[in-house]
Amino acid sequence: EADTTAPAAVTLRVDGIDGTGVSLAWNKPPDADLGGFSLTYAAGDEPLGSAVALGHEVSSHRVGDLEACTAYRFGIIATDLVGNLSDPSNDVSALTTLDGPPAAPAEMAAEAHDGYVALSWSGVTSCDFEEYRVYRRTLPDGSWQRIFSGLRVPSAVDQGVQNGNSYAYVARAFDRDGLESTDSP
Repeated sequence: EADTTAPAAVTLRVDGIDGTGVSLAWNKPPDADLGGFSLTYAAGDEPLGSAVALGHEVSSHRVGDLEACTAYRFGIIATDLVGNLSDPSNDVSALTTLDGPPAAPAEMAAEAHDGYVALSWSGVTSCDFEEYRVYRRTLPDGSWQRIFSGLRVPSAVDQGVQNGNSYAYVARAFDRDGLESTDSP
């Protein structure tokens, strides 16, 4: 009598994203005749298509060389030694990022007013941009102090200044991975 019992379905999860790679992991079915896995993926809403064949001993895999700043969906199916297929796993999604830190904000401008300084700079357009942080120091030799974090727009108003003092400012961009740009010029 032929074996017609499919392997148990697999539960898939994203274990990490590192730039243009996505690490995936899953539970291995307890089936004694487990043959392997077929990991499928696609960008955006495209049907799952690109496939990676994996052996039965594997319970994780990194899919690399994906397009940066792109949403991907992943699924996996287990197969047994005679070709019976499990039900498809749950789909999981991941948004790839850029390798390395974001570009530095540019064109930092500071406009002094009575009791405050209006700050602006050119925004960063990185797909994995998370926030701006702004630092100030009193001239000529003060130490840098972070005065703003969590900014999502390329401007701020510094009200922690005293008329008559001179200040220097820099902005930095941070991405979702916590990588930091160099200082704005």
